[in-house]
Amino acid sequence: MNGFYIIDPEIKLYNLKEKYYLQTTVPYNLFQISKRIYDFLNKGTDQSNQQIDKQILELLLKKNIIQKYFFSLTYNKSISEQISIPISIPTTIPTSIIIPVKNNELQIQNCLQKICELNFPKEQLEVIIVDDGSTDATYANILSFNNTQFKCIHFEKSMGASYARNFAAKIAKGELLAFIDSDCMAHADWLYQLTTTLMLSDKKIVAIGGSVDGFYNQTSLDKYEKISSPLNMQNWRYYGGYASDYFYLPTCNLIVKKDIFLKLGGLNEKLTVGEDVDFCWRLKQAGYNYSYLPAFGKVYHQHRNIFFAFIKRRFDYGTSEAILIKLHPQKKKNIHLLGFCYYLSFLPLLRCSFMKNWVLKKVSFKRYLYFHYNYTQFLCKYYFVCIPFFFLSYSLLDFYFKKKQKYRSYFIHAFYLLSETIAYQLGVYWGMIREKNFWPILFKVK
Repeated sequence: MNGFYIIDPEIKLYNLKEKYYLQTTVPYNLFQISKRIYDFLNKGTDQSNQQIDKQILELLLKKNIIQKYFFSLTYNKSISEQISIPISIPTTIPTSIIIPVKNNELQIQNCLQKICELNFPKEQLEVIIVDDGSTDATYANILSFNNTQFKCIHFEKSMGASYARNFAAKIAKGELLAFIDSDCMAHADWLYQLTTTLMLSDKKIVAIGGSVDGFYNQTSLDKYEKISSPLNMQNWRYYGGYASDYFYLPTCNLIVKKDIFLKLGGLNEKLTVGEDVDFCWRLKQAGYNYSYLPAFGKVYHQHRNIFFAFIKRRFDYGTSEAILIKLHPQKKKNIHLLGFCYYLSFLPLLRCSFMKNWVLKKVSFKRYLYFHYNYTQFLCKYYFVCIPFFFLSYSLLDFYFKKKQKYRSYFIHAFYLLSETIAYQLGVYWGMIREKNFWPILFKVK
């Protein structure tokens, strides 16, 4: 199978009266480019057209004429056969899948069944399942698979998920560690897609993650979790340094180079939530980086589909903020006051109304919605009790951005969004009291 570069499908090119523009969707932005760059990039918008020349692409990237996040690395045999200059994908390398589990006798069976169905060379694969002191039939169900690739470890006493992952990483034989949770089910191409993409990446990219989709889709809560789970990073592509400083890869779908993982000391075993956030931040602080590609490496999460379990988990996530900021004081929130006030006002809409160029008007409007959404989300997430007025704006935009996921009822969506916002905020405040650290609701003005 061959890989090749094409321009990202969410990137649009415009030719308006001999002026050339490139529009990005995440985030919404518009760049004016030269005709030469326009013609060059236009080759990559049609998958049946000639491939973008890899050497020219790398030259442009090196000179910062264009950015890496404009491109996707695509694997598709039917399309790559039409491409004249394929990029060969290296063969797979030894990989160890690590699965911690505790008292999850039913979902672990679904997880392991999908592991057995992976499209990955068996001789290159090792699966380590760590039973973290289960008191139900979990360990017996693991042993029932009788798979020679499975290495089962049983702790008599629960040591925590981070300890279990670290223990498995130390004894793993693979060059890559592939973390997945016991309540997740991997797509057949999950491991192949992520490991090969990681091997083709820049040397400083030492970890990669793929999409986390909801498995259940029956109830209204299932539908909400499917599009709004904290494990679902949406379509925000992350490659190298381009993204929010707070971006992370959840350990339910994480591939990382073993030597780097061990060099950084693995996961923080003192954390019960937020350990994946802490690890990703430490990884960047050490000079490395990671990628997130939502089009590849999918796993399906069997999420908590009972309302109170859903609320409790959001509360737990909120409690991690205080300890994470204590561990990473450089992650204290920064607010650009002028931009903050500008995008919370209606001035950008007034400015858009005077624009004559429809492309600029469209992009400027979407850019306003994007920033207004992020700022109202911030306000509601940490100060909702004080300023409930902004929740209407936040919930309408949240529904607007996610409506393509076929979630049709705004009022039900708003109910779950309100519930999780309050639960998360209460968790944040409880964590601050427990850690005596109030930086999660404070910020530095720039």
